[in-house]
Amino acid sequence: MKSNSKKIINLTIFIVTAGIVVGYSLFETRNIWHGPQISVESPQNGSTVTEEIIDLKGVATNAQSIFIDDRPIFIDSTGNFTEKLILAKGYNTISIQARDRFGSEIEKVLEFVLLEN
Repeated sequence: MKSNSKKIINLTIFIVTAGIVVGYSLFETRNIWHGPQISVESPQNGSTVTEEIIDLKGVATNAQSIFIDDRPIFIDSTGNFTEKLILAKGYNTISIQARDRFGSEIEKVLEFVLLEN
């Protein structure tokens, strides 16, 4: 009887330990599953602007490289980026692409209207 209960206790400890290891591994690799993300802080998508030059600011998480209209830009170690862009009068679209080290990509298209002065 003691041998059987010892086996049950050992099996229970093994299962709990394995569950903790698997759970922790999944928690730590969650960013790999989500892929790159882009969040634009300013200006807001769909906004109307009056200045030809705008500061595009945002954050790219889980990204190794980021591009604005197929032109590479720099991001800091936390994923923040700031880029000055020149808009044409009228309707403008800007494409932001981010890639992670595993090849996953995301694209965000922003639309702006530059009013004539």
